[in-house]
Amino acid sequence: MQYMKGFLWLCCIVLLAWIAWTLISGAWFHLFVYISPGPLIQTAIQVLSGLLTLLVVAGARINHRYIPYLNEAWAISLAITAGLSPLVYGPRMPLIAVLFVFFFYGFARAVLWTLHWSSPFKNDKTITESIEVETRNSSE
Repeated sequence: MQYMKGFLWLCCIVLLAWIAWTLISGAWFHLFVYISPGPLIQTAIQVLSGLLTLLVVAGARINHRYIPYLNEAWAISLAITAGLSPLVYGPRMPLIAVLFVFFFYGFARAVLWTLHWSSPFKNDKTITESIEVETRNSSE
């Protein structure tokens, strides 16, 4: 069972890396194609979401007190990026945009839950606890 959880964790990491690549490369393409304000705002949010995805991948190994905030920021940025897409490109479709926001927020939360549930590192001490223990040991 532990090997299956580790494999699932690795699959989540690969999925997140692919999402980061897709977001950043798509934003790079849009940066030079569209010059109106709407697509530029959506592109900026898309780059932010890609960078947050990379931080989620980097933070998947550490157990720090700010990681839940980072994960939530990523889920929200992914949902906003997906929700702005049908509003900015093509005909305005607000109902589809709202559906995209809810679907991709749920998708992001499911990925984060799976990443946390299958993590082989979740019983490790936080970085802050490790520093406190090292500080106490060195002062004695």
